[in-house]
Amino acid sequence: MTRLTSVVAFILLSLHVSVHLDVYAFGVAQSGIHGEVKCGELASSITPRTIDRSGGDIATRNSPTTTQRNDPFSDDDDGEFAYYKPPTPGNVYKNTGFVKAEGTRLTLNGLPYEFGGTNAFYAALDYIMSEAELKYMMREQARAGTSVIRVFSSFFDSVPPPSMMPEYGVFSESALRRLDLVLVEAAKRNIRVIIVLSNYWNFLGGMQKFVDVAYPSMGLPLETFYIDPYIRDQWKGFVSVVLGRRNSITGVAYRDDPTIFSYELANEPRTSKGWDKARGRLPGATICDWVAEMSAFVRSQDGNHLLTIGDEGMRADVPARPGDSRAWINDGTEGVDWLCNLQYADVATVHLYPDAWAFSPAEYQWLGPNYLQDRRDLAWARGKPIILEEYGMRRGWMDSREAYFGWVQSLVSSLGFAGSLVWAAAHEPREGYDYGYHGYNDGQGYVFGLSGADTDGAASVVRFNRAVKSRIDAEVPCLDVPPDGQWGCKQQSEWGKCVERGGFMEAGVCDWSCGRCGT
Repeated sequence: MTRLTSVVAFILLSLHVSVHLDVYAFGVAQSGIHGEVKCGELASSITPRTIDRSGGDIATRNSPTTTQRNDPFSDDDDGEFAYYKPPTPGNVYKNTGFVKAEGTRLTLNGLPYEFGGTNAFYAALDYIMSEAELKYMMREQARAGTSVIRVFSSFFDSVPPPSMMPEYGVFSESALRRLDLVLVEAAKRNIRVIIVLSNYWNFLGGMQKFVDVAYPSMGLPLETFYIDPYIRDQWKGFVSVVLGRRNSITGVAYRDDPTIFSYELANEPRTSKGWDKARGRLPGATICDWVAEMSAFVRSQDGNHLLTIGDEGMRADVPARPGDSRAWINDGTEGVDWLCNLQYADVATVHLYPDAWAFSPAEYQWLGPNYLQDRRDLAWARGKPIILEEYGMRRGWMDSREAYFGWVQSLVSSLGFAGSLVWAAAHEPREGYDYGYHGYNDGQGYVFGLSGADTDGAASVVRFNRAVKSRIDAEVPCLDVPPDGQWGCKQQSEWGKCVERGGFMEAGVCDWSCGRCGT
């Protein structure tokens, strides 16, 4: 887009003479000028409208069909489709207590907490995985020591229907029920979930898609997502629907569900290079303003869960030196001021991709003291825990991922990071199965299998994640928490439930009554 076109477009925005669109914003027709929608009005005053394009009601969708029974991923060790049977409202399965940030550490029920896991951005997508395979995936991830997974929201026509928000102000109940199921299956396996609420990149309906749907044919830049009042309010409306939701399977309100580790504002928010500077602002100011507003909004909707930003760790406060090819990590080139954003987060996030950042295999260890340790020091100085929520390696950058992953994991442990998530360990592949975004055909070569043909990297990830989980499990005292809220553990034990598979045999469920706590 030429500079003149950009200027004209933003003059139109500022004069509130954008194209006329008849839209349904939270169930009320908002036809006319987008610019007249005031921040905060919609999310607080209008009831959201949901649609179900699944071709059936909830009873039909939640009944195991012949296809689902024959799904190759249904041969799990529970021996039944437990998630099709709504449990007693209030049932939180094996996850008890909210993960909290206390100083530079995470805690759970007053004890230190750390985690290992994977990005499973595809988990809430019906077209990627059947419901039976989702259950299988959670089982395999739990076996691999996964404690946290990171799941993305979906928007507009970026995926085969239904996405969570197929139109502005319209929400697909069937897509949101799938997110309900993700939380149910994660909880059964003592896995927690980071829910990512927007995405800089195009897949699953990125920020540019928000702009193009709001203002078609105008060619407005991605940065409009951060600054336009109409788009900001529509995004807040989506957030209010998710955070205000009650799980259709368990009856548990999202705000009361400890399975949710955190809500995350965005995946890797950025601007185009030089965006703020060209407008007379400090690098990162546009995004930091957005983070300030949206973090306050999220907290107004849910005060129980942690808030993460999802930024990669790029600073904006270190002037570039001539000839320094790595200056962009610290000088605000990408339009992100990590330190400015950090003041609004409960937990600091960083991502790490030396291969994508033009480091050679002989150079990546520079990032240890100059990036990971530097960000750890800055986060701790501000009293915040820090997590490495993405690390990965493209197939072929080195002979094997194992050495690089081992280096990362050693640093995460020695530097005191509170958690790490690889991008990305997929569950067992099946021949002829289309993995779409999340399998071997992700188009970038970062995904590997926990088993199957390409498992390079799996051994170190499983070993590390299991070791982390073992440390945390050793800290957890015996609990006498029943797997449903209606009957106590003493009765369950008397009924012989302690030997049943699929719940009672695992730690954290009726431990005292089932004799797992010694004397």
